[in-house]
Amino acid sequence: MKVSPIKINLNKQIPQNNKSKTLLQIRKTPVKDALIVLGYTSLPIVIYEGVSQIRSYIKRKKNKSINVSV
Repeated sequence: MKVSPIKINLNKQIPQNNKSKTLLQIRKTPVKDALIVLGYTSLPIVIYEGVSQIRSYIKRKKNKSINVSV
């Protein structure tokens, strides 16, 4: 059995997987940009994201409970 040779184009860019994007690439905010510019590690960014998500979760729960009671 003979295997035919393949041609590899080195100039073509490899497609990136959309799922491999980090959180910073998906959604940027001025606070995250400032942390990056100041040279902080990713830990403050993770803490900031966690607080933001918890705040939005609480706000949604509060709005749901207000809408249900009305």
